Amino acid sequence: VIVFIFFIRIFLSPLPPIVDSHIPQETIDFFKGLVNSDFRINFNPNPNPDDWDKYESHGMDSLSDEYFIVYYPKADDWKSKAEDILEYGKKSVPELDRFMQGYPVPEKVNGRKVPVYLAESDEQFSDLAYEIGNCSASGAVGLFIFEYSYYGFKPLGILISDDVYESEPELPDGMSYAENVFRHELNHYVYFYHFKFSTLKEPSLWFTEGLAEYFG
Repeated sequence: VIVFIFFIRIFLSPLPPIVDSHIPQETIDFFKGLVNSDFRINFNPNPNPDDWDKYESHGMDSLSDEYFIVYYPKADDWKSKAEDILEYGKKSVPELDRFMQGYPVPEKVNGRKVPVYLAESDEQFSDLAYEIGNCSASGAVGLFIFEYSYYGFKPLGILISDDVYESEPELPDGMSYAENVFRHELNHYVYFYHFKFSTLKEPSLWFTEGLAEYFG
């Protein structure tokens, strides 16, 4: 029975072949030492291949399309904000595909869509950061949280603070702060999908953030 299950997993699983799991220790230390960045990573030594198609709602409602699942507080005005995020995503995917020379559609990430969480308060934003990434959200209005293991790169979620609906920074005409922050974090998603964890010791933050800021 064990041998049969093994062959079923190998030949029928949508997961790609196991990737090189050796990551330089200095790379792991670098990412663990990031406390004020707007992206967080978990290195998972014991990944479960069945988790790729599981999403946590954290008690929120959701809307989805072929690329994203957007979770939002259970209120009508938040549903419209979630619809806006899906529209921003629909516009951003082809732009990112050109800009970053390849957008990781779900088929490239073991069928996984990018979860997006809209927080209705600073407290919920902080709670989601700990629940999803076991990290702090201090000082951020947006976060991208992901996992890396021998099954590869897995997006855990883009978190967006309610502050994006309270502030009005100077942005290009027609762009909302919510769209700006979402596009910034989505660029991190594409950047780290392409990042070679086994050969690059650490990202150049000025470059990483510069790309995200430019695209945002």
